[in-house]
Amino acid sequence: MPSGTAEDTVGPAELRRVMADHRLGEKRLLIVVGPQPQSLVAAAILCRAAVRKRVLVHTTFLEPVVGTHELETLLADFKDHDTVMIGVKPDGKFTLQGECIVIGAGTGMGSAAPQTDSISAAAATYVIAHECFGTGKGDIGLAAMGIVIEHTHAPPTHGVDAEIVSSALAQGELELLKGFRLYGTGTLSVVDALYHCISPWLPGISGKREQCEAIIADANLPFVRRTLPILQLSREEKQKVTMGLVQHLDSEKLSQLLGTDYLARFMGSEGEVIQVSDIYALLRTAWTRRRLGLGLAVLIGDLKSAQQELRNLHVRHCKDVIAHVDMIQSALEATGTLTEGTTITEIEINGIDTVILSDLGRIALETNTVTSPGLLLRTNQGLEQPVAFVWRPSVLTLQKVLKAGMVQGIAMRSTSDNSVSLRAGAEPFQRFHSMAENLLGGKDECGPP
Repeated sequence: MPSGTAEDTVGPAELRRVMADHRLGEKRLLIVVGPQPQSLVAAAILCRAAVRKRVLVHTTFLEPVVGTHELETLLADFKDHDTVMIGVKPDGKFTLQGECIVIGAGTGMGSAAPQTDSISAAAATYVIAHECFGTGKGDIGLAAMGIVIEHTHAPPTHGVDAEIVSSALAQGELELLKGFRLYGTGTLSVVDALYHCISPWLPGISGKREQCEAIIADANLPFVRRTLPILQLSREEKQKVTMGLVQHLDSEKLSQLLGTDYLARFMGSEGEVIQVSDIYALLRTAWTRRRLGLGLAVLIGDLKSAQQELRNLHVRHCKDVIAHVDMIQSALEATGTLTEGTTITEIEINGIDTVILSDLGRIALETNTVTSPGLLLRTNQGLEQPVAFVWRPSVLTLQKVLKAGMVQGIAMRSTSDNSVSLRAGAEPFQRFHSMAENLLGGKDECGPP
């Protein structure tokens, strides 16, 4: 395959023609994958197809934006491998030489020569896997799941993405579901599903068991029905629960909580209920907790124990967030910190597991406990303090933050689409604080490192 740059664009039909002349799997395969849920799904499609053909696959995880030197060093170490990069983009001008395909480098996908944003990462990977290795049972369902995750649970209406989703529905690998789309809809009791809902955060309901029980009591559900998952309730019972929530939540929260979801019929054993919204929540926790390998194992489907381990981790993560969510409000009150009219708010909270900082920050912004565009959370744990930078989705992109960090020589890692974390001493922290403030203030360049 010829080398090229990201400026060339082609569509899905051209991708098929390119792949017809380029067969992955003639030697070993290196998959370089970013931490985003849609990237993990795309990587799983390729892993499954390659392994079935007995191709030796090596997978490594990098940030969505990576330095060119780091990437060149990695590819040199695996020069005897074909390479597929998914959701990972070089920091600067970079020409990929030889056997390399790039998927999801920007808003869409491409190869080393072409780039296009007309197709999702999962769809692009499905096409490549089909052309190079052949696809099997469950692959089109997995591709469709990646597509609806990338489209934020709104099914695409045209193009290759729509064709794949339609095929997965027709083949019974996905099943359309209307109603609740919070984690545990098919596996937890109504009370437990509402209690553990941290994304979106439901003010007055999330983490408030008595309030959750009161909502179910007001819905007049029979006692024997209150321990059932929402999916097992009758249509009338679901409507009663919904009416109870309407009394407590605004229209924005309700629109996040209710809508279109899918059952992933291709995953798990017969009769097992697995929703796309569940998988999305699990993969977001895997990203925050840096358990990306576990997330990928769940998608590949080799180990049933992997899914249970990730489910247990997710519930524990939710409990940790719930237990400490009030600490930000307490810290603001204790220090008299004002957030109105500020570009960025800095808060120190101690005595917690630092992996929950990004979710605590997201909830503080979501509920307007902090009204500034961005939030810096830090803990006092020695010379190198854990720091989380969280921002509102409307003001910054993750790629922009990561690239600015590279310009400043500040090593950080992403924990979600809207947060990063790092460990920093006093001087690096001041540089990071200035960088974050400049970004939130609309400055594209943060100066030399």
